[in-house]
Amino acid sequence: MQLREARVVQMSMLPPNQLEFDHARVCSVFRPCDLVGGDLLGAYDLEDGRIAFFVADVSGHGVAAAMFSTWLHRTLVVKAGHLEPVRSPSEMCTHIDALMEDEGSEKYLTL
Repeated sequence: MQLREARVVQMSMLPPNQLEFDHARVCSVFRPCDLVGGDLLGAYDLEDGRIAFFVADVSGHGVAAAMFSTWLHRTLVVKAGHLEPVRSPSEMCTHIDALMEDEGSEKYLTL
């Protein structure tokens, strides 16, 4: 029962299957293998008219990977919007790497 509730929370972090932006439409399909896991995707509008989108795969499976993907979602979507200026992809990856090191994480991810 708890894993099903965790799945609801994890799925709520995903964007709708179709997002409309000023000059683009982003469509996605998300079909996880397990109830919860370390896969994540997202897209959001930057203030300067650019669109940031990402697909991530956290190492491992199950609850541990799902918890880490929740942290990653917060870092990419919540914190990234408050960084001035919004970082380039390489700068964002460097920032995430530093945060992971600060947290003492032994996880890794593909972004």
